[in-house]
Amino acid sequence: MSKKVIFIGGTSYSGSTLLDMILANDEKGFSLGEVKSYFYPTKKHHINPLCGCGNEDCNIPELINDIKLGNLYSKLFEKYPEIDFIIDSSKSPFWIYKQSKKLQKQGIDVKNVLIWKTPLELAKSFYKRGRGDIWKKKWIEYHKRYFSFIKNYKTVKYKDLVSDSNVLKELCEYLQIPFFIGKYNYWEKTHHTFFGNKSAKMHLYKNYNNKDEVISKIQRSYKFDNDENKQLGEIYYNQVNNPDFDIKVKKQIINDKDEFESIIKTLAENKTNSISPKLNFFGKNSYLVKAEFLLLYGRIYKLYYRK
Repeated sequence: MSKKVIFIGGTSYSGSTLLDMILANDEKGFSLGEVKSYFYPTKKHHINPLCGCGNEDCNIPELINDIKLGNLYSKLFEKYPEIDFIIDSSKSPFWIYKQSKKLQKQGIDVKNVLIWKTPLELAKSFYKRGRGDIWKKKWIEYHKRYFSFIKNYKTVKYKDLVSDSNVLKELCEYLQIPFFIGKYNYWEKTHHTFFGNKSAKMHLYKNYNNKDEVISKIQRSYKFDNDENKQLGEIYYNQVNNPDFDIKVKKQIINDKDEFESIIKTLAENKTNSISPKLNFFGKNSYLVKAEFLLLYGRIYKLYYRK
């Protein structure tokens, strides 16, 4: 198997962290999680983070810190020759675009996967975290940016991923990585993943000394309902069965109905086409300027705060 990096795209709370660790659940796989935030930190928890394995003495963060970004993936392949594929769920279309160009020059294969939720599903994920006022903007903007910068990818619907093992099997075949019974059980492997959704990573916290405290804190943070009170070591889909909430979301998207339908069509058809909503010239360049500014901000933030 040739060495490859698999980039996972998706809005916040779309299931990217979950998919990251499921795909990396292989003796030849390695999860980096949202590693972009390690190189370009913008929040306090991005500074000197605890490794995803939960071991305070793990040297993976130190190893990553000593590698120059341009050689990140190639150096990891050199350091761990048994690894055939690396999963990066940083999600940012700009990050994926830039890193893919570097990897292609280095002769390392690149694969892209875009995981998505329906507007109703994503709205629920945002509302239960107290962020319901921004879900629509995030859903539209992210997909337009992704379609504008990423050309070759495979889409996977969150509900289908967690409900049908054949979907995961087909995805693994597309990525040319092994599929096996137990692939979903990512908590059975030690992951060194950076950051990402705490609900998905909750299954890993069995390795933490203070796992009960951490899990309780995560569960208390949800404001919409308590459907996250699940058992460790289980993955399942929670249907949105709330007619009033359904009506509320439909009212929110009525003015952008055509744009929503066009994005959903592109996601369902698994390909970008001429009618796929994309950023216009001004929007694309505005996003590039903003993305570069955030990288600069991250560099300064890292220099100032990181030990």
